[in-house]
Amino acid sequence: MTYSVGEGGTRSRELVIIVHALNVASCFVGLTGLAALIIAYLKRGEIGSDLWYGHLTFAIRTFWIGFVASLIGIATSFIGIGFLILMLVFVWYLVRTIFALLKAIENKPIPNPDSFLI
Repeated sequence: MTYSVGEGGTRSRELVIIVHALNVASCFVGLTGLAALIIAYLKRGEIGSDLWYGHLTFAIRTFWIGFVASLIGIATSFIGIGFLILMLVFVWYLVRTIFALLKAIENKPIPNPDSFLI
């Protein structure tokens, strides 16, 4: 099934909003980020629009960068700096996912989906 792209791509937009909302929720629940990642990977090829494709790419990159940075934070927590890294990763992830969610709600593209920042 391909998702519609005309008139803002309502189904695609809803899917992207769900993915971003799951990512925001993962800051507090945890496993919802994994669900968002799976959905993003499965639906990115079917999305049919550069606007929403960029959103899903952004969500996937956000997950993996956050995951790797969290592993670094955990690995360095025994020397004290890991807690600072984990705190910074949490704030970065939350800001990035809220930014993406707001862009999806406003029906706007992510300016640079391959970026490290927003």
